[in-house]
Parts: sequence; structure tokens; C-alpha cells
Amino acid sequence: MMLAVSVLSLVALFATAKPVRTTTTAGELQSYCKTAEENREKGAWTSDNGYCLGYVSSFAEMISHHPIFRVDGKFYGLQIVKDFSNGDAVILFVNYMNAHPETRDKLASSGLLSALMDAKLVAIVPVVEDNQTQ
Repeated sequence: MMLAVSVLSLVALFATAKPVRTTTTAGELQSYCKTAEENREKGAWTSDNGYCLGYVSSFAEMISHHPIFRVDGKFYGLQIVKDFSNGDAVILFVNYMNAHPETRDKLASSGLLSALMDAKLVAIVPVVEDNQTQ
């Protein structure tokens, strides 16, 4: 009997879970974050809250580790210019997406970065030059 209840509980849990996708668009993330913000105001918790806040917090963590990329032989990195909370980032992102609906089909990370850069919380800064490739 106990085994049957456990199996049914697992089936119910996975039946309500959202499918995992390899990419999320900015419009999809906006939907999750808008619902999460509405839920926060009501004091409710749903999977949308977790998805949105998890995405935003992992993105902020990635930026704080100064990822480096190369363009035309020069190296650049992302830098947090002004501290912000995950909640601040969620509100900024939702507002940015409302103002820029043309970005809905871009990757969520691109939309989130655009929102943070537009608010001047994150900047792209030169790191070093690659003298060997010039």
C-alpha cells in the first residue's frame, strides 16, 4: 500500500512539472517572471516563481564571475556596475520586455542582458588584447 502511494505521488509530481527545454526565449521568461512578480505580491509560490528567480539568479552569478569573450582579437567581459537584487532584476526585465516587445523571440539571456545593460547595472568592458592574433 505504501509503495502504491509513493508511486502515485511521483506520477502526480512529474505530470505537473513543466518540460525542460534547452532554450528559453525572452518572451517565455517574461511570462514566467511576470507571473512570479504577481505571485510575490499575493504571497503565493508556484513553479513560475522558481523558474524565473532561478534563471535570473544564475544569470547574475554568471556575470559576477566575469565571463570573457573575444571580438576581433580583443577580449571583453561583463561587469556588474551597480549591485542589484534578483527581485530588482525581475522587475527591470519585465518592464524592459514590455517596452521592447521586438525582443520576445531572442534568447532569454540576451533579453535579460539587454535589460540590465539598459538600466546601466551591467557593462561590457575590455579585458586584455590578444597581440598574437593581430
